[in-house]
Amino acid sequence: MENDRVRILKKVASGEISPEDAEKALRVLDREFLGDRSFHHLEKLIQDVSEFVTAEFYAEIKALEQTEITFSLVKELIVKHVKPEYIQGLSELGYANIPDDMLAKAIIHHLRTEFIRKIHELGYQKIDLETLIKFRIHGVDDVFIKELQELGYTLTSSQLVKFRIHDVSSSFIREIKEYELDTSPNDLVKMRIHSINPQNLKVFQEMGLELSVQELIKTGVHNITPEYVKSVKDAGFTDVEFGDIKKMRIHGVSLGTLEDLKQLGFENIEIHDLIKMEIHGVTAEDIKEFQEMGFKDLSINRYVSFNIAGCSPERLKQYAELGITGLSANKFKHMCTHGVTPKFLQSVMDLGFSLDNLDEMIELKIHGIDTQFIMGIQELNFPEITLRDIIQFGIHGVTVDFVKNLSEIGITFTMRNVIDLAIHGADIAHIVKMKKFFPEINVQQVIQTCIHGITPGFIKMLKEKGFTELTIDQVIKLKLANVF
Repeated sequence: MENDRVRILKKVASGEISPEDAEKALRVLDREFLGDRSFHHLEKLIQDVSEFVTAEFYAEIKALEQTEITFSLVKELIVKHVKPEYIQGLSELGYANIPDDMLAKAIIHHLRTEFIRKIHELGYQKIDLETLIKFRIHGVDDVFIKELQELGYTLTSSQLVKFRIHDVSSSFIREIKEYELDTSPNDLVKMRIHSINPQNLKVFQEMGLELSVQELIKTGVHNITPEYVKSVKDAGFTDVEFGDIKKMRIHGVSLGTLEDLKQLGFENIEIHDLIKMEIHGVTAEDIKEFQEMGFKDLSINRYVSFNIAGCSPERLKQYAELGITGLSANKFKHMCTHGVTPKFLQSVMDLGFSLDNLDEMIELKIHGIDTQFIMGIQELNFPEITLRDIIQFGIHGVTVDFVKNLSEIGITFTMRNVIDLAIHGADIAHIVKMKKFFPEINVQQVIQTCIHGITPGFIKMLKEKGFTELTIDQVIKLKLANVF
């Protein structure tokens, strides 16, 4: 059949037949392939429903050609020729006016009235027909229910089906009870889903692990076997707790890492060290590289913190290539934390600054100052501007446009003046308004107006009261005197 399919697909590819014709050919091929098996299934179904249908059912089937017999037709004929006594029996049990499709399913799955009666007698009188069919499909019978009830489990119909689906048998429950575990129906299902071997509980106990039901289930979820626990204890973690073992499994901790760390000179290694290394992607090889580059005698936790901050042996090598050597562990981590990359450092150096200003370069990153901003400030032609000055500009929100606008207004200022203006909130709009009132106002006087809250509104109020010839210094004095 596979060769036939390939031939059809090749014809489509070559253009011999259209995609539509190919689809039809493939459907025919599927029917030919499945035909015998499908009819065999129908034959068995027809034979198996004999106790539920009249002879007329078989007479009608016999009169049909094989190609005419379909599953839908068989279901239709089953409903048409169902024995009256079966319908009567269902009605007496409380199941009347059953939809045709549901009735056909009940018969196909051999839902006998005697079966239903036994289920009712066990306390499930209100169970619907669809659930009873599920019972038949999954093998839930009166014997199974009785066994569970004797073991103390009176379950809902859906729980019974789950027990059967996941093979929660009475023998499994008895085995669990031997260990005096307080298990809910849901716990038992989970234990089967995760292939829990009750005997492992005893082995774990002998190893010093007293597990709850939920912890026992977790051993299956995370593949925590007695052999794995033994390997952890043999590695020296004799007092290990289950929670740590679970974390080791979740994060894929390899005990081989422990040996690698010992070879690097570490002693008294804790499980938490191994877990942190795995969580943050720190390898023994990383630590070895750091040691070879000068970072020795650090704790495992310190090396982990390097990785969290984005520090790597490669980053350290790149710093060295720029000429940055002899970094302390703290400074190295500090630089990585704030994103001081070799590329950033080189770009600042290209603007005329040296590594003597490394601390200031770090501050640039801390305050979000990029090289674009630095170039803009440099273009303002302040004399002997330093990175410290640029940092102050950045901290206080001084922009290149602000400085350019100051120049256009016609106020003489120094770099320090610009920073003071920004500190005290003197924006361009305020300065322009002050210039209208006092054309000769200087930058220090502007700063004083901001410090003392002298607004255009305050000056207008003074003029309205007859103080039309005041100088800016007099206005400031009046404000300080709190006359108005």
